[in-house]
Amino acid sequence: MTHTLIKGQVAWIFGGHVHPPFRADFDADVEAAMEWAEGFIGSRQDWRHSRDANGTHRWEATT
Repeated sequence: MTHTLIKGQVAWIFGGHVHPPFRADFDADVEAAMEWAEGFIGSRQDWRHSRDANGTHRWEATT
């Protein structure tokens, strides 16, 4: 199963869950969002980052 975490313009999106940014610092925000998503998954994940042509950041983890 692949899990996708998306950094939208104003919120993080994971499955049907939405959360406002966690931190002002981008890297700290990413780490906090990964921990948030892993709480739903139930374990730590190896996330792979990509960025689409529109500039949307997404991280994918496969379990």
